[in-house]
Amino acid sequence: MPYDFHSEDCGIIINFHGTFCFKDNNEATVELYMHPNFCELKYIIWDFSDVSEMNMTGTETDSASMMDKEVSSRLPNTKVALITQDTLTKELCANYIAQCQNRNLKWKFLIAATIEEARIWTDS
Repeated sequence: MPYDFHSEDCGIIINFHGTFCFKDNNEATVELYMHPNFCELKYIIWDFSDVSEMNMTGTETDSASMMDKEVSSRLPNTKVALITQDTLTKELCANYIAQCQNRNLKWKFLIAATIEEARIWTDS
């Protein structure tokens, strides 16, 4: 499994490493949706800082946003932080956020450079 899943009191952190692809995204998403406290989550942090290769397309981010739209009503006030310093990954994250906003997801989004920046934002 190319990711680690960490439950916290109010949120989930998913740390990806190595090569990241749509299949990995889907597996982590399904695990997230199945989490016993899913409906109480205040934040979700997707940490791509240890990803060495990004193999996801804009079309695949569109599919991810469609999946998230379907469950977003169960988490209407959730904050989603996406951590990366890589330019390509930032572009894919921005594309995903734009697609979510076009679908009227009520989530709040942040692309952060570090986990510390994401934590400050999720705690505010």
